[in-house]
Amino acid sequence: MEQTQFEVRTGAPEAPDLLPREEEPQQPEDRTGGMKSAFNRTALGLGALYEIYQMIGSALLALAAVVAAIVAIVPRIDSIHLDRFDVSAVLSLLNEAGVMYWILLAYAVGMVLGMVVGLIVMKLIRGKCEPIEKRSLSASEFLLIALMTFGVWGLGAVLGNLPAFFGVNESLGLDQLLEGSTWESWPVYLYTCIGAPLFEELACRKLLLDRLHPYGKGYAIAVSGLLFALIHGNSAQFFLALATGLILAAVYCRTGRVLYTILLHAMINTTASLPELLSLGNIDIDLGWNIVVGCLVVAGLVVLFLKRKDVKHVFAPSDVPGAHRAVWRNPGMLIFRIVGIATIVFTDALMLFSSLQVNGTPLCLVRLLLTALAILTVLLAPRLTRSLAPAPVEATPAEPEPNPTGD
Repeated sequence: MEQTQFEVRTGAPEAPDLLPREEEPQQPEDRTGGMKSAFNRTALGLGALYEIYQMIGSALLALAAVVAAIVAIVPRIDSIHLDRFDVSAVLSLLNEAGVMYWILLAYAVGMVLGMVVGLIVMKLIRGKCEPIEKRSLSASEFLLIALMTFGVWGLGAVLGNLPAFFGVNESLGLDQLLEGSTWESWPVYLYTCIGAPLFEELACRKLLLDRLHPYGKGYAIAVSGLLFALIHGNSAQFFLALATGLILAAVYCRTGRVLYTILLHAMINTTASLPELLSLGNIDIDLGWNIVVGCLVVAGLVVLFLKRKDVKHVFAPSDVPGAHRAVWRNPGMLIFRIVGIATIVFTDALMLFSSLQVNGTPLCLVRLLLTALAILTVLLAPRLTRSLAPAPVEATPAEPEPNPTGD
């Protein structure tokens, strides 16, 4: 009896539950649902960010333009003779009155304010995230990545601006706003070279990729590049944004440091804006700029070709069952792609109409081909990313049960 009591007292207790409920390993269907929710919420959050950005920026621009027109044009209305509404003539009047600076400053402030509010909203919609483990790059690694970024950017820029090589003059609207201005343009260029890289990398890389990378870096990079291209809203910038977006997303997934992508983005934007920036001081560098940038682009494409295996390695496939369907068949991604296509069609139609009015040449129809190519890229994105889906698991045949009778 005493031995029995002793055995009861010293018997091994039941193993405690060492894993808290919220940290229990997820079942495959849970991971699939989590992946679908992550891509859905991220797309909706980024869409909300850019809607807020556009509304606030456009509202402040419109308000500043109305006030400037009242101050600068209304008092001189009797001396103004316009046969028709001419945007260039109106802009010239605003320049002469010295109010263009305030319009452009309001526009830049509106973009900054819109981005700040939009980032807050996107972070709330996006939900929880898991930051990527940080890794530093050596100077040589960063230089090679910078060259590759220049290479894909140049290739995308050539494709998107193909009509210009046929002598077709196109405008996205901002060019007209800056036409004839000098030092007054600095707020817009400052935002282009510093503000846009900062805010766009926080949105399209950090906030987006921190949420998506646990479900497969390949899909996360592909979606980051595609959404980044769509937010630019026109085929002229679609291809360069897609190409650079993929490279920048791969850099962030590899390093976890958004500072690298901000620097690379700022380098691209500053290089692209350099001729216009120096022209404000009547400095013409077009020829030298074309030669230097051309060499950088060719060198970048050569480096990209040599490092193609390393780049491909970053696009790791997902290990989530049903990943492909979870990425592309959710409301957020569907809405973003549909609205993105509609925006490209609308903006390109305005560009085409404007260039036909100015140039009067059938070569303007090259823009239609680029519009169709951009739309086709968006529509085929699910098919182009099939290789990122997890490989099907082959069922292993069950071993026969041992037969103790020997029959």
